[in-house]
Amino acid sequence: MGKDVDLPALAAKLEQAFVFQVKTALANLLLFIASDVTFSALPPSEFQADFARSVHEEIVIGAFKDITAIAETY
Repeated sequence: MGKDVDLPALAAKLEQAFVFQVKTALANLLLFIASDVTFSALPPSEFQADFARSVHEEIVIGAFKDITAIAETY
């Protein structure tokens, strides 16, 4: 690594992006499920598995993709 890389700034930017993504995703999820959860006619076990997989893919994997994109700019 070169000496001109500001690691604390990179870490702060990564942390800020990650926290923002998680907070935004959780706020959107709260809005989505707050009023009514009767939108699903699937059996609970199937719905929970699909929903958990979807949340994992969209929130967790999406956040790490954003972190990777930020890190690649350095």
